[in-house]
Amino acid sequence: MPMLLQQIEKWFEKIKPIVYKEEDGLYQVPYLINSPQTAVESWDKLPFSTHDRKAQIIRSTASQYKKFTSHYQEIEEGLWIILSDIKFENNIQFTLSSYESISADYYMLTFLINKLPYETNKPIIENSARNYHSWVLIKPGKTIRSNNFKNAHTLYYHIYFSEHWLKKNILPTEELNKSELSAFLESDKDYIIWPESEINSEPSFDAAWGSIQQKGNQGAANPLKLKIYTLNLINSLLTQISDQEKYKLNSNVEDYDRKVALQAERIIIDSLLINFPSVEGIAKQLHVSSSKLKKDFKLQFGMPMYQYYQCKKMGYAKELLLKNNTLIKDVAYYVGYENISKFSTAFKKHHGCLPSDIC
Repeated sequence: MPMLLQQIEKWFEKIKPIVYKEEDGLYQVPYLINSPQTAVESWDKLPFSTHDRKAQIIRSTASQYKKFTSHYQEIEEGLWIILSDIKFENNIQFTLSSYESISADYYMLTFLINKLPYETNKPIIENSARNYHSWVLIKPGKTIRSNNFKNAHTLYYHIYFSEHWLKKNILPTEELNKSELSAFLESDKDYIIWPESEINSEPSFDAAWGSIQQKGNQGAANPLKLKIYTLNLINSLLTQISDQEKYKLNSNVEDYDRKVALQAERIIIDSLLINFPSVEGIAKQLHVSSSKLKKDFKLQFGMPMYQYYQCKKMGYAKELLLKNNTLIKDVAYYVGYENISKFSTAFKKHHGCLPSDIC
């Protein structure tokens, strides 16, 4: 048995008692991220996993999932991807960590899309589930825990790259010298989270996802396309974080406070189709003071919480008008306006045009 598999066998014997055990309402699922190879092999060791090495696909039939499929591919030396499509039947906590007996020399950069229905008691408009996007970068040898909740549908694009690949391909980029990425790499933080904002990474994700699902004899049918799509996805993040004004805002937010601000944002996004839950209500839910939450949220997102809520609500209204060919009165009602005139006024204030101008 190769040395790597021997070490993973030892790791699994240690963590075996907790795998799929429920703790505080969350089923525990640990796996390794020392390198992309250890990630693949540690998933292969988990119960109820099937591994097609030729096609480079891992699936899980554990009852905690409605669906679990992972595709993996080495793109070039020092650069791998693992794409996972998971529908959750129960609440699950993933613990991503490194086993001390195995070399940990890969960063893990993840773009994730969380597909969740909006909170509403109204009839659902077709394709009305929200997509929550974010990026996470984890340093080699570090640990992060990720909570995932029942009925969520999450797509993960894990990009693994070595220290050498990072220094060769990303760090020479001049505009990143004073960016948040550079500051993070020089810090003692284990990981960093970026909510996706101005830059839409989803088209590159969709292209890469479609590419890796077209299997050849050894994984993706067209590795060159997959490489291009992956680099485009990385570039969308670099474009976002090289924004100096955004960096000035975010650099003043401590890691814990940033996580709280991100949790507040998710509560706001969840509430787009109902009334704004109030700053005080959100702060109470997150066990922080409302004054500090308001300050940290504005530092993170560049605007007050209610303005952010209204901005996202109007953005979603425009999306509905463009994608679904829905009547203006139906969209107005759906996003919480009984009065079309008030909806049109709010829409024009945000977008600079009336809803009728884009229908």
